[in-house]
Amino acid sequence: MGVSFVVQMVDETLWTRMKAEAEERRMRRWDKIDLEIVEEEGKPFSSNMALVQARGVSSSKTSPILWVQLTYRIRSQQRFAAYRIDTDQKGRHQQQKLVFGHPDELIDVEDHWVFEYKARLPSQNRQQEWPGARWRLVSRLTV
Repeated sequence: MGVSFVVQMVDETLWTRMKAEAEERRMRRWDKIDLEIVEEEGKPFSSNMALVQARGVSSSKTSPILWVQLTYRIRSQQRFAAYRIDTDQKGRHQQQKLVFGHPDELIDVEDHWVFEYKARLPSQNRQQEWPGARWRLVSRLTV
């Protein structure tokens, strides 16, 4: 999955925030990140997801456009560790230093992800594609 695919699936405002978060990690010298989502044996990951809100919003009574938003709660257990990689004067790998998290510690994480779809009201429904008619991630909320 390339960056262009992710850009298409994420709202522009959220994408800007995600890039800022990546830059912040770079400035902190988090050279390597290990993230593992631990799944319970025999349970699909989707069993950790629950729809917590669904709504449709129109900008006016006469607008043919309806914004559909679905908010999902996603619970998981994760291991997270960020490392700085120090090198010698010749640029060769020297050592990996843990700077955040712990590779053996299991943490409970609860996220809320908001997905949005730009739809036409039924009276305006047509078969052809139209600009903006796709699901996209518009927000990530971490509890």
